[in-house]
Amino acid sequence: MAGISVTIDSLNNVKRALSDFQTDIESISDKINSDKDQVLAEVQKSVKRQLDIATLLADKVSVLIKEAEQIQTDINSVNSKISTLKTVIVNFESEKSQLEARLPQLEKRKRQLESQKNSTPGDANGIESQIRSIENQIQNCRRSLSEVNEKISSAKKQLADHEVRLAELKENKKRKLDEVISARNELGKAKNKYERLSDAGDSVEREIINLNVATGKFKQTSLTSSAASKTGINKCIAIIEEYLAINLGAGASGGGTSGGSYGEGGGTANYSSSDSGTVSQERSYPYSNSEEMPDNVYNSIRGYQENPEWNSIIRSGDTTSEIDNFRNLINDNHLSESAHFTRKASLADLGPELQNLPLEELAGQSYSFVGIMSASGTQEMADSVSAGNVIYEITAPAGTAALDLTNLPDFQEVMFDSPTCHIESAEMCGYNTIRVNITVG
Repeated sequence: MAGISVTIDSLNNVKRALSDFQTDIESISDKINSDKDQVLAEVQKSVKRQLDIATLLADKVSVLIKEAEQIQTDINSVNSKISTLKTVIVNFESEKSQLEARLPQLEKRKRQLESQKNSTPGDANGIESQIRSIENQIQNCRRSLSEVNEKISSAKKQLADHEVRLAELKENKKRKLDEVISARNELGKAKNKYERLSDAGDSVEREIINLNVATGKFKQTSLTSSAASKTGINKCIAIIEEYLAINLGAGASGGGTSGGSYGEGGGTANYSSSDSGTVSQERSYPYSNSEEMPDNVYNSIRGYQENPEWNSIIRSGDTTSEIDNFRNLINDNHLSESAHFTRKASLADLGPELQNLPLEELAGQSYSFVGIMSASGTQEMADSVSAGNVIYEITAPAGTAALDLTNLPDFQEVMFDSPTCHIESAEMCGYNTIRVNITVG
């Protein structure tokens, strides 16, 4: 940078700026403290609202199940009535058959008696009495037959009505069970969202506490630094004024006011510095928090985490729709910037051709990791999830296909789909620990 001229006026301007900075720091700290409770209240309100939704859906499921059970009770009752009516109809049909068989017999007996009456006039009165008895039996038989037919007709009508009612109940039960399934699916999603919100709320609360502590430390450090800087500036001003007074006393030319200057050539102090820093673009991630993640994406990632056998399936040459969906998800995402990750595992990652080679022969070799390779954003995280004795330091260039969730407290890992790995170096670093530096892509 070019030389910078420092005068008493400029130092006073810096001192005023430091005073303004001190006021701003106190204002920021107070604002953060005042907003902290409001943020926590909003988070808790959001979690409570989602819990209420889940509770309402659970109540809805319970009501629908009770309604389905009542419909089944009605179905059982109608089935029982239908069974009874069928038995009654069978009995009536049997009675009808008996009456229909008896009626021709009675009419035949009547004709026999009438023939006998004509051939034996001496006993006409006795035969006439038998004929009247037979006629009464015929009338009773016909009346009974008519009554049985009416009963059969009535029972069949009731049976038809009950069968219609049974079909309606079965259809109602099917619709109700469909409603139960739909409500249960909604309830599952609501519970899942509540759990995610609850976890996110806990994370927010922890981070707010950390922010509060950091703000306090920042405020104290800033105020201390500001006070020290102002003291230093006051000393600089005093030294400059003392220097100017000496020059004036010696008859030197140049102004003797507070606007005078210090340094070479009559009172200007020159300081030079150079810019050596570089600016790098901030790394971006697929999701800034778990809440904005779609349910199908969240479930796919959880499916990978909860099914360690997926890599075994991939390595055997098989797959499932869930595995395919997850691998497509990985390949649809790419790193915005070059990044570094850490994986803790074993030399089995290298495959059968390389895992038994001496370490000094691994540099320059490449291997394909078959399956989904996950890694952590920090060594501490890698240590917490694996007890392997090989630490893979992974460099992934910008544009590499990877699902990077290292910024999310719920996941804290990055996942690659069968990446090609180039070994840069491999060495022992400790009694039983191997460090392998690789680049993927």
